[in-house]
Amino acid sequence: MHEYKHGELRSGPEGKGGPVESREQAIAIGLSEARAEGADVPEPVNGNSGNAGSANAGGGRKSAGRKSGGRKASAKKATAKKASSKSTGKKAAKKAAKKASKSAGTKSSAKKASGKKSASKKSTAKKAARKATGTKRAGASKKSAAKRTGAKRAGAKKSTAKRSAKRAGAKKSTAKRTGAKRAGAKKATAKRTGAKRAGAKKATAKRATTKRSSAKRAGAKRAGAKRAGAKRSTGRRY
Repeated sequence: MHEYKHGELRSGPEGKGGPVESREQAIAIGLSEARAEGADVPEPVNGNSGNAGSANAGGGRKSAGRKSGGRKASAKKATAKKASSKSTGKKAAKKAAKKASKSAGTKSSAKKASGKKSASKKSTAKKAARKATGTKRAGASKKSAAKRTGAKRAGAKKSTAKRSAKRAGAKKSTAKRTGAKRAGAKKATAKRTGAKRAGAKKATAKRATTKRSSAKRAGAKRAGAKRAGAKRSTGRRY
């Protein structure tokens, strides 16, 4: 019944008859499997023919019962016996169906357990494969990362060397420029100081010459004055 509920029960040899759609057919298949396994299950009773015979017999007995009351009592007893036999048959069929459902449940549980074991094996295999692929990917990623870091470091070293070379060249150029500027400034200052000194010397020489000439003129003037005074004094005496 578990297989019937889940739609896994099929009829016919090797399940070629298609899926079972009725509950009565599922019960009949369970009873037949139980008989094949050796279970104590009674043979199926043809209920339709029994019911038809009982109906015909009941009709005859009803007609006979109208004539006599003794025949009615015997007919009632016969129907009670048939009803008891039918109830016992139904009980036996129910027990057989329960046993068949239990056996089917054990089979389905065994199938489920085997399916779970195979699924667990598959999952463990998948996990192992995932771990292997993960380790491979991790190794490849580590190698690629190491290569990238090495390349980055080498590039950084090259760039720093280039920058240091540029700085050294810039320092040399600045030193040359500063040296040339300082030399030019020294030369300009030397020229300026030389010109100033020459101008000062010339000015001092001019001043000295002017002083000498003025002193000479003053001396000449004094001598002329003395001479004039002497002439005047001599004229007065005579």
